[in-house]
Amino acid sequence: ELPTTKKDTSGIARDKELVAMSGTIIRVLKAQPEAFHGTMGLFLLTTLDDASRNAALCANTGTLDIVKGLLEPPKANEATRILATVQRCQKTVAVRLSSGNSDSSTK
Repeated sequence: ELPTTKKDTSGIARDKELVAMSGTIIRVLKAQPEAFHGTMGLFLLTTLDDASRNAALCANTGTLDIVKGLLEPPKANEATRILATVQRCQKTVAVRLSSGNSDSSTK
């Protein structure tokens, strides 16, 4: 977890919900591709849009936490750890969304 998200965890539940929802929608669309041209397609696009916006916010928040860490030299190792967390977060979300995997226990 990032230092900022430890202070406000409200967004984490919503992000997990978006990933789970998008995985479900992708599985349905794989079984019924014609549904993409209706409500399911629109629902998928809006879900992916929300998830990508949240990933960008996560990256920005992580960057701010890193800058704060770099400004305080004793915390340089913490800044490095935060950067690694942000990179894993972005990669995990991208992989889950592209594969339709909504299992939050997958690393």
